Amino acid sequence: MAEIRGGQALPWCPGRRPGAVDRRALVGMLALGPLASAVTAETMVLDPAALLAEVISLTEAHHFLFHKRRDGMVATRLEAWEMAKVVARAALARTGPPPDDQDMLAAVNGLLKALGTSHTQLVSAEEQAFWAFRSIFGRSLDEPAMPHVGAWFVRRDGGWRVAEVYEGSAAERAGLRRGDTMIAADGRPFAPVRAFAGRAAATLTWRSGADEAERYALVPIAQDGVQRMMLRAMQGSAHVVARGCARIAYLMLPTGTHPAFLETLTVAARRFATSSSAMVLDLRGGFGGAGPDYAAPFIGAGAIYRKPMAVLIDAGTRSGKEWTAFLFKASERAPLIGTATAGSFLAGQPFPIGQRHILMLAVSDAGPPGVDLEGRGVQPDIAVDWPLDMRGEDPQFETAVDRLAMTSC
Repeated sequence: MAEIRGGQALPWCPGRRPGAVDRRALVGMLALGPLASAVTAETMVLDPAALLAEVISLTEAHHFLFHKRRDGMVATRLEAWEMAKVVARAALARTGPPPDDQDMLAAVNGLLKALGTSHTQLVSAEEQAFWAFRSIFGRSLDEPAMPHVGAWFVRRDGGWRVAEVYEGSAAERAGLRRGDTMIAADGRPFAPVRAFAGRAAATLTWRSGADEAERYALVPIAQDGVQRMMLRAMQGSAHVVARGCARIAYLMLPTGTHPAFLETLTVAARRFATSSSAMVLDLRGGFGGAGPDYAAPFIGAGAIYRKPMAVLIDAGTRSGKEWTAFLFKASERAPLIGTATAGSFLAGQPFPIGQRHILMLAVSDAGPPGVDLEGRGVQPDIAVDWPLDMRGEDPQFETAVDRLAMTSC
């Protein structure tokens, strides 16, 4: 592959027009270069103007909109891009203290937003997504290792909230719950990677989403590839709930970006076929990468699990997992319960910039025939909201279990 400044050229599929990408080949086709450790990442500084220039260069070279006929929607978005470049340059050139990492991300992602496409963002080594992209596109469960406590964090209102707590993790044992607001780690402002780098344990302080009380705990820190962390969470999530005469199985699918996730799904489907009367498949959150292979154990002549099912979806169900959800809906195999999926269905490709930034770009809008989910998503059959601020039990899961309990005895 030819070197292109911060990134690498996209290996197009033979016999296809430029911009036509085999979605199944997207995962892992870019091996990213050497990476600074999480410990040194916080001390490394990249000139804001140089970062912005590199983002603009790579985007205009590789984003699919710049290679399409410039009329209608495309022309409108590219005009917005030109105006947004002026705004981004001004934001990073303002007087006063130099912009920090969050300032740079805000300016650059504000620019990228003008293109109006999914799979188009800049992430830094301060974010868990950076380490996830390296693990996913490097096709490795274990490399690079990221310090973590078994939870996923999202930025809200200038701070960090707990979006997911994985089954059996140190975070779960410490009492962290979805919706909690992080305050500090060892007395310093919380950041989801820096807080854990170079430590065997950290004293976390957070505000409980349940009662607004401030809590703290000494939490051990693990070092794993993001995909390994998610695979363990998937394996640990498998269980059976007794509800009346029904035995309802549950399995979370956090991502479909490595064969190990499909293997785990298939093994669970086979086991649950004899140990349950119904099943809940949870496609919420995580990453994409799945598709028809992940629906096959439940749909069609070769299905392993044929009993009643329900499928959970939300705005975190994205990319390939949206395809899986679409197949459940189109086949009427199981009701989709929750909220609409992300509508994030373009072919994405990462480009490293320096050692601590990755630019994700939508390199193609070519998708499976008859599956047009970009900007639309998949709608639930039974709408049940679960906002991050909502306290109490998971209403989407409870709705699925109650429904299956009435129909699967």
